[in-house]
Amino acid sequence: MAIIPRSIKVFLFMLGLLTCIVINSRDRFDHLQFIYLISITFIFTIITWIIISIRSHRLQPSSKRLLLVMPGFLLALSGLILFAFCETDENYWYIHSLWHIFIASSILFFLPHKNFYKKGNDKKSNSLD
Repeated sequence: MAIIPRSIKVFLFMLGLLTCIVINSRDRFDHLQFIYLISITFIFTIITWIIISIRSHRLQPSSKRLLLVMPGFLLALSGLILFAFCETDENYWYIHSLWHIFIASSILFFLPHKNFYKKGNDKKSNSLD
């Protein structure tokens, strides 16, 4: 996404966030909307990785980075499975709390590490570039 200007990227990120909010406000307990959102997210991520890999002639993300992100994917998937298939009226508060814990924990694996910005990357970039 380095070709797209920063202002357009910020606009697209905000548009995606607002779209998620609108879809979620329609019916919070609809399982199909979560399947749609997760599918769109994974498809967009895979397409971005393919485009970057083709342009740089290197596998993107690297195998080390993919290994670091995999627990985040697994935590998010397990939280979604808990939310979609295990939640009932009797255990709603427990499962919903676990869902929040899993999703919040998965975000930690997607954050860039300090070493990524200190060495190996000569250009100064921020998280939106």
